[in-house]
Amino acid sequence: MASPQELFESPFWSETNHPGALQMSRLASADLVLGLCVVSRWFDACSFGWGLLGSVSGSPAVEDAYRAVLSVVSPGQQYLNRESLGSVFNTLEKRVQCGEVSCEKCDLLDAFQQLISDHSSHGEDETQTGGTSEALSVSQFPALAAGCVLYLSSPGRVCSAVRQGTWGQEARRFLRRHTHQDHHEELKVLLQELHAHYEPSDRESCVTADDITTEVNPSSPDQRQEVGAVLGRVLYHALQGHCFISRPLPEESFFLDYIMERLGPENFTVEGKQMSLRNTEEHGHIH
Repeated sequence: MASPQELFESPFWSETNHPGALQMSRLASADLVLGLCVVSRWFDACSFGWGLLGSVSGSPAVEDAYRAVLSVVSPGQQYLNRESLGSVFNTLEKRVQCGEVSCEKCDLLDAFQQLISDHSSHGEDETQTGGTSEALSVSQFPALAAGCVLYLSSPGRVCSAVRQGTWGQEARRFLRRHTHQDHHEELKVLLQELHAHYEPSDRESCVTADDITTEVNPSSPDQRQEVGAVLGRVLYHALQGHCFISRPLPEESFFLDYIMERLGPENFTVEGKQMSLRNTEEHGHIH
């Protein structure tokens, strides 16, 4: 089946066959592509557009997540370039474990084009020598975030896809799964899935699904979130080595009730009196 671009460039739409049709096709192209994305097999090719799926890739929330990731791997830079992307992938490889050993290695940096092959917009990053180098644009960031978070949850699956040249397809499936589900519950499931392979470097700094959705939209964290921004925030915390908690911890009263139940009210009272006596004796010795 022809692609949307091939349809618009076909002789059927030529000015000779249909006067004015070429201009009409240009004006209507956005609506036609939207329809094709929804009802046909071209849906896969449109998945990274985000505007068609209820999320805008260049939105402030996505850009904020982009800048957050950039601040970790390349502080002071304007764009994620090849060098900073290398830092992203190297860090992610250190964050995954397969049982008691490290997971298999695959060249994520060289395979990165598989993720963004549907995109043509690039930024330009001024190098120290005065030249320019290709840089990842904000509109491409959801693709990066999806591919990276998928790697954290299933490193073996991603490495297999990289060798087959299908990392981009796997990432698109991953994006669709999270786009069409209840965003908050699906995020909790995702954080739970990360526990299988993700190894945090900082177990003292932990985030929950509530924390992440609040970062994406502080004013309305319960509203539907932009998937690219949410996955970008997950990537940011993973690069920082933060731990993920799939469910919030119970209230303090839960732990107190548990202790009372385990010890029994009488034992709890006796132990409390003993501690009080010890503290009194120590205080007396000091004087």
